[in-house]
Amino acid sequence: MRRNPGGPPAGGPPAGGPPGGPPGGGGAGAGPVPAAAAQGPIPAAAPGDIRTMGTLPQIFTGNRAKAQDFLDEVLGYFRANRGVAGFESPMRKVSITLTMIKGSKVAGWAHDMGRWIDALDPAVDDIELVWEQFQTEFTEQFTDSQQQQRARLDLDNCRMKFPEIDQYITKFEDLARLAGYTVGNEETINFFLKGLSQSVLEDVMKPPFATTYNNIKERAIQTTKAKQLIEGIRARHNYPSTRTFQNTFGTQQPHPRFFNRGNQYQQRPTTSPPQYNSSNAPRHMNNQPVPMDVSRTRFPRQRFQANIADYDQPEDEEVHVAQTSVPPRRPKGPCFNCRIMGHYAADCRKRKDTRVNYMDFQDPEMNTIPGPTIQPRANVAQLKAQLDALNEQENNTLINLMGGGQSQDFLKA
Repeated sequence: MRRNPGGPPAGGPPAGGPPGGPPGGGGAGAGPVPAAAAQGPIPAAAPGDIRTMGTLPQIFTGNRAKAQDFLDEVLGYFRANRGVAGFESPMRKVSITLTMIKGSKVAGWAHDMGRWIDALDPAVDDIELVWEQFQTEFTEQFTDSQQQQRARLDLDNCRMKFPEIDQYITKFEDLARLAGYTVGNEETINFFLKGLSQSVLEDVMKPPFATTYNNIKERAIQTTKAKQLIEGIRARHNYPSTRTFQNTFGTQQPHPRFFNRGNQYQQRPTTSPPQYNSSNAPRHMNNQPVPMDVSRTRFPRQRFQANIADYDQPEDEEVHVAQTSVPPRRPKGPCFNCRIMGHYAADCRKRKDTRVNYMDFQDPEMNTIPGPTIQPRANVAQLKAQLDALNEQENNTLINLMGGGQSQDFLKA
């Protein structure tokens, strides 16, 4: 169809719209675009052309953390199949949803809901209130009751990590929805500003002030992009970053390098490893072969600077002792007996033998001490014979001495 550049199309303007542009299009440009016609609803498809679309939600097994996600998937599935024969019935929606609730944790509840649906009359009770009541029962039974409280705590601790502004906004809005807050009110805006980084917050709060949540969010996004661009430019030109520590106390000296600008090799001073021999080798080299110390060809007579009687060493005699890193041993002494260095009192040759041998000690006075008198012990037969030999008077006297009050006669054997 050809276009008429000089005025409105043939047949006049469309219903509800203004007339066409001014006549005579030239270099002045095209005229104003006519307003779109009022849109009407798309006609519903014939019942035979509608088929089931979408994917069934995953099976719900009783995990409270996934209860709300499962319910949202069910609502999305029924929303996609709106107009399909059978999907408009609230009772059928409940029955289809119950087929996706399986497991030992939910079997009892699903059984009770199935019996409730079976008790309803489809001719009278198949109303939208049945589906709404089912959603309420599912939410009260399986939704995590502590999810909202945890979301509010996480929202209070949510912080932005520069320059991840998009991730921060997504996480913040998800937590606000789980916490039950309305995105855009004053309390939610304060939480959003609290989580921004310090540098971004300072630029967002500059005048003119943004009053709505969308304006504050857009300004935070633009500020983060600008700062990220500045950081990239500074890094490209080796400028100091504004987000790092600046040393204002002095100029940092460059570290020495092996190769200078003149490509001259700067050799570090090297130290030779220590040379060990049999005299100065450390203890961890006990099992390793080391050179013998040839300077120690004889025993040093003056090993210690001590006053030892056995060693009469002249002062001018030289003793060849190897130079070792091991400190000299401390000399023995002094002796507590002779007060001379070089030995202890136990090894002293001048010690007097003051020990006493009591086994071989002979004392003449021991022979004059009389020994104890040992008398033989009488047996029972002798005592019985002596008692039988007593007369009556002696018998009474013995009874009185033994504590008896009356006279008694001892029976004779």
